[in-house]
Amino acid sequence: MIVTLDQVEMPWGGLLEESPERRWEHGWLADKRAWFFVRIGRIRNGVEDDLILLAPPMPQFEYVLPRLIEGHWLIDVMLVSPPSLNGLGRWAMDPLKSLYEVSSQRNPKLQGYIYEVDGRESMRDWPFDKYETLEEEKVIFSMSEKTNNWLNMHG
Repeated sequence: MIVTLDQVEMPWGGLLEESPERRWEHGWLADKRAWFFVRIGRIRNGVEDDLILLAPPMPQFEYVLPRLIEGHWLIDVMLVSPPSLNGLGRWAMDPLKSLYEVSSQRNPKLQGYIYEVDGRESMRDWPFDKYETLEEEKVIFSMSEKTNNWLNMHG
């Protein structure tokens, strides 16, 4: 999803400190799909801090997020949506309220997603007709209860 080059890698760590992290000056999106800007809280050196996670699009988001925030807490999640999804003619970033997986009643193998964001209509990302009868909805994510502990929902 995010592409970068070795040439833009930045030195990281202290003189005696080894770290598995790698840092880059910049990168770019490989495709124009919705992705997630996630703010995670943590305690670092005894001080409350936060970090920003540029999370992958669905379906990877559902599996990646619980592992990445283990031992931390979820502050908020923003949906970063392309014009083809949000209908605005530009990229947008909105607070994500809920995310559902849906399937077609006629063909349950066809799956898609409904993104509910603050202040706008739900966005639908699916391969079937918008008037298709939906079989079921699976809640993948919800901030309705201020889901600071994602692992209680998915762990």
